[in-house]
Amino acid sequence: MKVLFLKDVEGTARSGDLKEVAPGFARNFLFPRRLATPPTAGAVAHSERMRGSADRKAARGREGAEALAQQLGTAFISLNARAGEDGRLFGSITNGDVAQALETQYGISVDRRKISFPDAIKAAGSWLAEVDLGHGVHATVNLNVETE
Repeated sequence: MKVLFLKDVEGTARSGDLKEVAPGFARNFLFPRRLATPPTAGAVAHSERMRGSADRKAARGREGAEALAQQLGTAFISLNARAGEDGRLFGSITNGDVAQALETQYGISVDRRKISFPDAIKAAGSWLAEVDLGHGVHATVNLNVETE
């Protein structure tokens, strides 16, 4: 039985897909939960319009993320941290510190959970941080850690 999926069903189909499924699966699971509907001409046309709208929205989001990635690629963030006599920091530089520095120095708001480091930053020097901007776009930010 062919059905038009209204919502994503994990392991089966995405929203807007027209797919052949078992009649019992459609009748007993998909239709009662309003996850799918029979593929009428109006429903298929509506699904295509919605998918086109979602694709355009995703393209705009990707363009915005790429523009932000270019801006972050030129960013050079200075961070001050306390260190001992041997140059090791008391603690380490966290992704929250980098997010806060981006906000104060450049006015760019990035979720701290989207920032990652290849290694823990526990010493002064130059480092790189990677920022996941969504839509498959990643940016690399240069960090300069100085001791107080």
